[in-house]
Amino acid sequence: MLLSPLLCHESLSQLVESGPHTALLASPHGSVVASARRPEGERDETNDDDDEEEEEEEEDEGPWLDEPERMRLLLGLASQWTTDESPRIECELGRLYIRSIPLAPEETLPANSGVPSIRSPYIGNFLLVLNGSSETPWTVLADKV
Repeated sequence: MLLSPLLCHESLSQLVESGPHTALLASPHGSVVASARRPEGERDETNDDDDEEEEEEEEDEGPWLDEPERMRLLLGLASQWTTDESPRIECELGRLYIRSIPLAPEETLPANSGVPSIRSPYIGNFLLVLNGSSETPWTVLADKV
């Protein structure tokens, strides 16, 4: 199966326009396939409260992790998640919504095809991880997946 990194990134970028601030497509083993993040200066349109006190509080909190550490933590959480668990996780990073995306079964060549087959490890699904703030409604995250 071939994936276009550009198309994956564009799709994830559309997901983070409003609602979640980070979207990640990963293998179940913790390898990043694609990721997108809303730029720090952009504000989520779903929360239109212009209360100055709230803005000052948000600035004081700030991200407690730099981007590379945040992505590693998201990958670690996603790789430990199983499909029989709830897709909703609330943690220090905010709200996470994880969805398994099943892939088509692997094509097998006939045994007598005469072509040597080099088998890469089969990946049966990808994980889509959406990360929003603690104020992002669960319904917004669920609608995005």
